[in-house]
Amino acid sequence: VHFMMPFFPLPRDRKSTKMLSALRNVAMKAVTPSTYVNGFMSMRATYDAPVRAGGFMPLVHFMMLVGVAGYTSEYLIIGQHHVAHAKHEKDAAIAEYRKNHPAHH
Repeated sequence: VHFMMPFFPLPRDRKSTKMLSALRNVAMKAVTPSTYVNGFMSMRATYDAPVRAGGFMPLVHFMMLVGVAGYTSEYLIIGQHHVAHAKHEKDAAIAEYRKNHPAHH
């Protein structure tokens, strides 16, 4: 039965088995389409009446969603590089200053 053993043997105690089972359930839920369909249908049911009634809260929520998504994607795509570049410039300036102005201690 050695050929059937996993490369990294899994622990067999009750606590580890329960944890692995819970992780498997979460992973299966993440890849199951019904999870996302049910979430979308629930959101649609929540916002359907206020949208039909002409309420503005769905508009506010949508604007907040677009704003958060926009700022997040901007940071992930461009912002982190600007932050890293600015840090590199500061570090270079500090190194040059310390080289030209030795400490008087």
